[in-house]
Amino acid sequence: MLKFQDKIMGRLSKYELENLPNSICIMGERGSGKTSLIEWFVSRFPNAVFVEDIEVTSDLVMSATMAVTPTFYHIDIKKMTEKNQNMLLKLLEEPPKMVYIILEAESKFQLLPTILNRVQVFELSQYSEHQLR
Repeated sequence: MLKFQDKIMGRLSKYELENLPNSICIMGERGSGKTSLIEWFVSRFPNAVFVEDIEVTSDLVMSATMAVTPTFYHIDIKKMTEKNQNMLLKLLEEPPKMVYIILEAESKFQLLPTILNRVQVFELSQYSEHQLR
């Protein structure tokens, strides 16, 4: 459990597979707990497959369309080129039923505007000096 991120954890804890958006973006500065939050969130769905830190390729797009069990793909935006983001856009525009994309980014400026328009953003709050102590 992340300390001092109760608001975002509360929002995410309301989701079940039936009402979960197919694509979300966890956003926050380096060291804010994005990866820990993603791991906590996905652990709430024990019957799902979690594919961590995956590279977006045409093979991924093709295999995702054939998923038969709930599958979470964790994608770190800072490792993506514009070409990769455009490939990802194909999945976001027509998301397969059992596929959930979780993007990790430090800033909305890392995302193409067309991707940003298709994901639900959850922004981690910054830690105060007092909280860091």
